[in-house]
Amino acid sequence: MCGLNLIWDKKNLLQSESEIQQMNQATASRGPDESQTLILSNSFGNFFLGHNRLKIRDLSLLSAQPYQQENAKKTLLYNGELYSAQSDFNQADTIELFNILNQNLVNYSLDEIQKTTSQLNGMYAWAWLDVQQNKLLIARDFWKIKPLYYFENEQYLIISSEIKGILASGLVSKKLNQTQIIHYLKFRFAQSPQTFFEGIYQIDSPIIWDLESAKKEEIPVQKSSLYQNTHQFTPQVLIQKTEKALKQSLNQQLVAEVPVGLFLSGGIDSTLLLALLQEREIKNFPVFTLGDAARQGTKDSYFAKKATEQYGGEYQETTLSAHCLQDIPRFFTTLDQPIADPAAFLTELLSHEAKKSVKVVLSGAGADELFAGYHRHGAFQKYLRYKPLFDLFPSFLLNYFPNQFEGGEKLRQIKKFFSQLSKNPQETFINFTKLQWSLGLKNLPIEPLKVAYSEDSDFLRFALHYDQQHYLAQDVLAITDHSSMKHGLEVRVPYLDAEVWKVLEGAKASQVFGNSKKWILKEILKQKGGEIYVNRRKEGFGFPFGQWLRVSENQYFALDLLDKSSIIFQYLEYDFAEIHIKAHLLGKIDFSSEIWALWCLKTWLEFHF
Repeated sequence: MCGLNLIWDKKNLLQSESEIQQMNQATASRGPDESQTLILSNSFGNFFLGHNRLKIRDLSLLSAQPYQQENAKKTLLYNGELYSAQSDFNQADTIELFNILNQNLVNYSLDEIQKTTSQLNGMYAWAWLDVQQNKLLIARDFWKIKPLYYFENEQYLIISSEIKGILASGLVSKKLNQTQIIHYLKFRFAQSPQTFFEGIYQIDSPIIWDLESAKKEEIPVQKSSLYQNTHQFTPQVLIQKTEKALKQSLNQQLVAEVPVGLFLSGGIDSTLLLALLQEREIKNFPVFTLGDAARQGTKDSYFAKKATEQYGGEYQETTLSAHCLQDIPRFFTTLDQPIADPAAFLTELLSHEAKKSVKVVLSGAGADELFAGYHRHGAFQKYLRYKPLFDLFPSFLLNYFPNQFEGGEKLRQIKKFFSQLSKNPQETFINFTKLQWSLGLKNLPIEPLKVAYSEDSDFLRFALHYDQQHYLAQDVLAITDHSSMKHGLEVRVPYLDAEVWKVLEGAKASQVFGNSKKWILKEILKQKGGEIYVNRRKEGFGFPFGQWLRVSENQYFALDLLDKSSIIFQYLEYDFAEIHIKAHLLGKIDFSSEIWALWCLKTWLEFHF
């Protein structure tokens, strides 16, 4: 992976390279192997290009960036990897992408751009500057694995792999975008393309600038025709097609000229990757997992160690303890913007250790969103099955349920389920993805939720696409990139492959859901002797954060959140937060996700503003 930076100085105001150098310095961890800058000019301004390079596939100077060929009229800034069965893996990845763009982008028509970007299988973010035809095109991969941000005013267009890169230019005033706080408190992250900074936007789809007019156009992502051509595969055919596509993806993503490892949780997704690696007869493959010193959290390390013994690998464990709580505030301040997911911190711990012996790791990220692996997927499937009955449920009966501090966990879950139901199935699924304090949020005007609602009744397909476009892109992949690239470590995600996607989009959504979460992957793993991993309880990539807070000497981490002067309480009812935080510390409810969200937001806001 790498980091790219670009400044279009529209009015020739900048006197030196200092701004682009500052951007490179701020994003240096993304590419610690090499840092370069380049200045180009035409009649529409000066262009300052910067790049930090992490050498993975081509270790020579051939792929040094900013990359040019021919008469230096076209320049590529690139962060990513391309995967293709037809690729020449002896050719530098950067050169391959340059040639694709150079050959296909002739007139920069809508059709050209859509066809060119849709054929790229991989994870990437790039900027393509053509000073001959006066075009600047930027794009990200379909899944948004690799980040890209921009800021624009009359004087400058500034583009970077990280928000901190844009801010480091010194050309942008830092101003909080308060519209995103409510969205964060509901969903854990900002609503793309907006960010927590006014005027700084995330790239959702390709954008092209005409340098002469200084106007930009967002290019719609080409929709797959597979939506209308679903098949009723037999279960065995669907299993076989998925395994074949996954093996192909894994083969392509193992290509590197540096050591490669695996993040292993002992769950279905990562264990299946390890089992497939064994079939390739790869010996002593490094695997990295987390262990809980007090054995209060998940059993990840137990199952990960067992999987390593069964399928082979070089086991490396990072031990967690409550002392980690001391490091969490520091971690929050490194985030480009707050994302309320503890997995971000855990990924950083793993990345810190993994980087000592490898430069690339494989991850099971994306499997839950593609193969319906979350509890909410199962709940939504049951809701659709019995929707006529649920529609008859009178909401006033919720008042007769025990309150959330009484009645036991089962009754609390039942009440939570019924409180999230709507006559509209799509709204119901969105409710399933929210944090549990909607009643505590103040009734303030906010931007409407941007959701691509289904026009038909395939609500299961909608649920998958919603999670893929929102939770996967804005949470899972965002924290994976930040936490790994902070240590100059490239994370590859074999499940998010074009061929795997085509198999699943070619099947009916009801088949993908099946009768149990991730049943397709479970069946493949069972065939490889992995019943024990299939049958373990889904725990997620977590740690006993909520339990640690209940220990008397750690409770101040939560109680310190109850500062009435905090900006948080402009959006959240103080009494609601106080009651629920104290109830968590007493063990009456599990409010750990919400406490983490508040802690992250409060620490981040105090650091930046």
